[in-house]
Amino acid sequence: MTIDLATEAQWEYACRAGTTTLWSFGDDAGKLSEYAVFHQNSFWPAEVIGTKKANPFGLFDMHGNADEWCQDWHSSGFYATSPSNDPAMLTNPSDVNSGRVARRGTSQSVAWWTRSATRPWDFPPTPVNPKGFRVVITGDLKKAASAINKEDGTSNDKSGQDAKKAEAAKLIQTLPNVTLQSSPTGPPVKVETAE
Repeated sequence: MTIDLATEAQWEYACRAGTTTLWSFGDDAGKLSEYAVFHQNSFWPAEVIGTKKANPFGLFDMHGNADEWCQDWHSSGFYATSPSNDPAMLTNPSDVNSGRVARRGTSQSVAWWTRSATRPWDFPPTPVNPKGFRVVITGDLKKAASAINKEDGTSNDKSGQDAKKAEAAKLIQTLPNVTLQSSPTGPPVKVETAE
């Protein structure tokens, strides 16, 4: 099992949710406030995840609220020469004007900045805006759930340990691929992605 940040391609696939429009809900910017926190006066407090409508995959806050770091580094010419299937720019380019990709847009973004295809980037050591992230879990998740359910004997709090294992197993077994969405204002929220 692997747990990592989404690549930019994985992130955009999850954001678009099978659509080809400007946003996962269509091209009408007038509907953006139903799906995104944007054009606010401040980054804080961040909106609680899930207060807006989900995209067609059931993922919340794919537009606005907080930029999300991706694994990829930004390079302006990368997609001209990259593979068309699962492209990923995982090597930090020597260009001092390129940073790590951060998708989605923030609560202060204008509508254009929250589109599915907008490709902003920032510098991890000194980001301009606050950032969030999504964790992508891949691999044999049913096997991982089974391992979680086995006795490991590391805790004297048997009831609490069993409850945590059951919750994790339920989460992992929901789908072959699961994305966890993190919020700066609360605990992680389970959201599902398509295979």
